[in-house]
Amino acid sequence: MKNKLNEAFDNVDEKYIAQTQNPPKKRRALKIVLIAAALALIIAAVPVITVMSRRNPPDTPDITDLTNVQANNENANVEENDQQTVRTDDAEDELVPSPAGEDEKNGGADSQSDGLSERIVFASDYSGAKYASVANLSKAPVNTYYTSDSKSADKYNSLGAELAPVYDKIYKLLLDGEQNGVVSPLNVYTALSLLAECTGGESRAEILSALGAGSIEQLRDTAKTLWKFNNKNKSHWIFTQANSVWLGNSLQVNDNCAETLKKEHYASVFSGDFSDQNYVNCFKQWLSDQTNGLLDESIKNIRTVSEKTGAILASTVYYKAYWSDTFDDAETGKFNGKECVFNRKTTIADIYKGNGFTAYAEKLGDGSYMWFFLPDDGVTTEQVLISGIVSYVNGEKESGRYSVTFRMPDFDVSYDSNINGVLSKLGINKCSTTEADFSPLTDNDGVYLGEVRHAARIKTDKNGVEGAAYTPVTLPLTPENLPPEYDFTLDRPFVFMVSFQGTPTFIGVVNEL
Repeated sequence: MKNKLNEAFDNVDEKYIAQTQNPPKKRRALKIVLIAAALALIIAAVPVITVMSRRNPPDTPDITDLTNVQANNENANVEENDQQTVRTDDAEDELVPSPAGEDEKNGGADSQSDGLSERIVFASDYSGAKYASVANLSKAPVNTYYTSDSKSADKYNSLGAELAPVYDKIYKLLLDGEQNGVVSPLNVYTALSLLAECTGGESRAEILSALGAGSIEQLRDTAKTLWKFNNKNKSHWIFTQANSVWLGNSLQVNDNCAETLKKEHYASVFSGDFSDQNYVNCFKQWLSDQTNGLLDESIKNIRTVSEKTGAILASTVYYKAYWSDTFDDAETGKFNGKECVFNRKTTIADIYKGNGFTAYAEKLGDGSYMWFFLPDDGVTTEQVLISGIVSYVNGEKESGRYSVTFRMPDFDVSYDSNINGVLSKLGINKCSTTEADFSPLTDNDGVYLGEVRHAARIKTDKNGVEGAAYTPVTLPLTPENLPPEYDFTLDRPFVFMVSFQGTPTFIGVVNEL
């Protein structure tokens, strides 16, 4: 759109364009003066235009023009990677937990590298969002675990056993009835931590109780500790968590809540119009970037975002690491009667005995272990899951040292489901009703908990493990003047009909199921 300033520039250009090849000498001084004046106007106008372009939308805290997001993030990545180099070179061998819960030296295939040290943050253009306030990850610790801060590391080590009952309950509810599936209790825990920050009263109390936290301050401290110590970034492994908040134009956001999410949970804040598909695509692209494309098929099928969406709280996990020791060879065999190829290795290791299963732990390059639980004869995998394997790993275990021949097939398992029913079983109910309290987040009435979805995937082969998970928490705005509620449950004999334009294609009755 042309303004008077632009028109003045055009008039100056038109007046002198015919004289550019051979301007009269007597008018050169005047030309110089006019051009200087025009330049002065341009210089004076730039700050005004810049300020206007960065003007915050109403009730959106600490928001900057999105055109600077990419540059700011690249600078943050440089600082972060520099910081990582300083922290890990001297002390990366320290404080790595063994599968038995004891610390030992960290092994790793340092010679293996495929560029995993590149952070999976903000790799794309998010111009579909009107504004963004990016969390300052340059000041967030990376590879904190591999420093000489033994006190903080001990605190992190204790969280596994402390939160084991919570993790056990989460995964058992999520995997109930699943034949093949994988979930991330850590990712769900983190997403619910974001939700707790946005709620108050009984709504928050239910979440704190489900997560085993005595106060929001304790939950904040735990979530921050998990984030700091789980984010690891080296040439042969990577483990990243990412959090974000996506705000709709119709939601008036309290500054304190948004700032707390940024500071305590390293959450970037985006703002835009959920009725605009470009903004929805931004949200999906962010999920894809943070999970390195591993869950793109699931992300593509997200359908719950609409113009009624007030906000989305999103949390992701991405992990990739090589095995600490490579597999020796491959051989054919059968898995559950079906022929397949097994990766094989022979090593000196512990075999653990549990209630109805035998367990083995294979070490990864970052010091993590991948546990395998083989049910005893007559015992199902469901029974093993119900036993509580997180508590088992964190507790005292019966074991013996053996020369172990370990065979593992390549596998690729995933999970993608609405988990609102699981949250209800965890005791989180108020958030989904008209009694929901989201006052820390917004003064808007009628915000409630919509769909909470969890998706995860893990792949293994002879080289290592790659996995990702995401949990978006949708907060719709309740429409005004809701009609009265009515429960229509087919819990007794009923009749049904399938019709097209009034023509009955099928009619039937159900008296028994």
